[in-house]
Amino acid sequence: MIAARSRGLPAIAVPGDHAWRSTWGDLLARRHVTIVMDADTQGRAAARRISANLANHAYPRIVELAPLRDDGYDLTDWLLDHSEHVDVDALATSASIHRNTCQP
Repeated sequence: MIAARSRGLPAIAVPGDHAWRSTWGDLLARRHVTIVMDADTQGRAAARRISANLANHAYPRIVELAPLRDDGYDLTDWLLDHSEHVDVDALATSASIHRNTCQP
């Protein structure tokens, strides 16, 4: 979260792949939420769980930073690899996007 905010990206952090609480979905009601988790099995599973939970409240999209990696590569790593100005749309267009089909 600190790396994202230091680059001007609005961010909140979920500390760990099982830290998300379904009750938090109400706090993000009717918002567009970009979910960026680590590039590993646990991170991808967490992203899917969070997206599914948010689908009834918000407009989630999952951004896969490195679809071919499975080593825990994360947003901080990605930001270090992309030193140019990055906004949420640039992040989304330079990585793989998965949109949840359910909408509020």
